[in-house]
Amino acid sequence: MEIIEINLLTTVHNKRFLYKIFYEIGLYIVVNHQNLQIMKTLFFAVAISIIVIACETASSTSVEKFIPGTYVCNYYDSLSPITKTKGVDSVIIQKEVSSGSDAYEIKRFNTYQQTRDSILQPVESTNETWTGIYDKENKVIRTSPSAKILAFDMDSLLLKINGKVYKKRE
Repeated sequence: MEIIEINLLTTVHNKRFLYKIFYEIGLYIVVNHQNLQIMKTLFFAVAISIIVIACETASSTSVEKFIPGTYVCNYYDSLSPITKTKGVDSVIIQKEVSSGSDAYEIKRFNTYQQTRDSILQPVESTNETWTGIYDKENKVIRTSPSAKILAFDMDSLLLKINGKVYKKRE
């Protein structure tokens, strides 16, 4: 138990208010009018610390809540004058319950159709499955075995994988 001596020339009502605030954070106060500045500094330091911790926790939590879902990227590439590719790239991210709280299963489905010399080619598709671990410090998922990094843009609500941008489906 920490005892802080505080000097305070104030009304009885304000003293009760200050006693209550500091009692709730575990400090017992001896009122004394010489150390008012110490109390103000301590109060603001505690308040700012609580706000900073709350913001960091909320930011990390909001990214983790945003992650699970389906993301889609429609694309059109003109690789050369004679070859054009049009396709849809989808990524489904699910939390892996059995592996722990930071593990995710990522499934990627890519369906595309090429045009070569103005001739439409058959539709082709590829499927991949990765396992990823969420990095709380950098707010990204690092996958294996493909070693891809999935970054989440919370301002635009987008997923970015190696420069490709995916929109989340609601």
